[in-house]
Amino acid sequence: MAVGNLVKRLQDIMRKVIEGLMEKYGEVGVTNIENPQILSLNPFTQIAKRPRIMRGIFKSPEEYNEAVRDLENELYKEA
Repeated sequence: MAVGNLVKRLQDIMRKVIEGLMEKYGEVGVTNIENPQILSLNPFTQIAKRPRIMRGIFKSPEEYNEAVRDLENELYKEA
């Protein structure tokens, strides 16, 4: 697989994770999407296991947490 295709695939998967977080935000609110245990629920289990999401799709738990904070900031701008 070419590097460009791998990067695009990972970006697509990241987008699916962020979309799932947006869906969960609508269902359970901000406090629960900040908890990494949410990745043990659908739709995330259909994407990958929690450690793979936090350390593979996102490069680290810190990068994942930064993405969650960025999402929250964007959601608050819309409100």
